[in-house]
Amino acid sequence: SGTVTVSELVRLRDDEIPELFKKTLNDFKLESMVELFEVLDGDTSGHITEDEFVDGLLNLNLSEFASVPPEIVLILKLSRSLTRKASDQFDLVVECRTILRRMSEILQDCEGATKSSAA
Repeated sequence: SGTVTVSELVRLRDDEIPELFKKTLNDFKLESMVELFEVLDGDTSGHITEDEFVDGLLNLNLSEFASVPPEIVLILKLSRSLTRKASDQFDLVVECRTILRRMSEILQDCEGATKSSAA
């Protein structure tokens, strides 16, 4: 399908996990493939493209050679994820605000119609 899901990673048997994945899990103190997936799934969509998956693993492993502590890499990834979640929440608030304004206009129209029919 061109994407990787967390359930696909979880279903992998230990002997099916490439050594690079095992090394990444160990080097970055990730306790499971689920945690690895959550780090790589920056937009929290629940799936990542194969390119995102490979790029993410490469970035994690290259950061090791650049002397970037793994905790910093994880903090940056999680920060990006939280920023995207906050943006999504903001979009929902704006949508709710628009709906509430429209409802208020409808109520005002109804009140105006009721007053004019009563007169």
